[in-house]
This record gives sequence, C-alpha cells and structure tokens, in this order.
Amino acid sequence: MLVIDDVEENCDLLKRRLEKHGFKVEVAIDGQEGMLRLNRRDINLILLDLDMPVMNGFTFLEKIKSHEQYSKIPIVVISSIDDEDTAKDCIAYGASGYLFKPYKMDKIINVVNECLAEV
Repeated sequence: MLVIDDVEENCDLLKRRLEKHGFKVEVAIDGQEGMLRLNRRDINLILLDLDMPVMNGFTFLEKIKSHEQYSKIPIVVISSIDDEDTAKDCIAYGASGYLFKPYKMDKIINVVNECLAEV
C-alpha cells in the first residue's frame, strides 16, 4: 500500500495505524515521489491526498489511471477538500473512493479492506 500526502504527520499516522492492522505501507510526500515508489515496489492500493506541491493528487490520479501497468490499482482519495463536486470529479477520474479529513481510522480500514477484496 502507498500513502501519498505532503504532511509528514499524516503519513506517519496512517503508516503506523495501518501497519498495526497488518498492512505493509510505503509513504511519499507528493505525486512525483509516489510515481517513483510505484516503479520500485509492488503496490496494491493507494491512499492519496489532493492538495500537494510538485504533483497534486488530481494529476497523479489522472496519470495512474491512464497508465496501463497501474490503472487497476485502487486509489482512495483522503482530502480536506470537503466538496461533493470534488469527490465526484475524483470518482470520475477513476478513484475507488473519497474520504474527508478528519477521518476515522475505522472508516479507512473498512474502505481499504473493501478495495483490496475487489482486486
């Protein structure tokens, strides 16, 4: 699993909590680093923030979903952008889900398990 968020504390928190549930987690601070991690690792799911420097989440999502090798990887957007139109846009771009920050860890675990069950 890959967590992409430019806020280090968010990455650390998700990594620790997901690893407690048995998941192997990589982190990246922006979409560009996320692309590099995809090239070097076997990633089965991505948790993605939208508002990041260098390569934002929308650009990352568009690139991944248009890339034959990575297009089937489920991507769940986790964002502080609490806007229904933004959530709909992400789903239209190919995201498997959209969660608003602040989030409850139980919800993240449920969504992750649902996405991985479909792969």
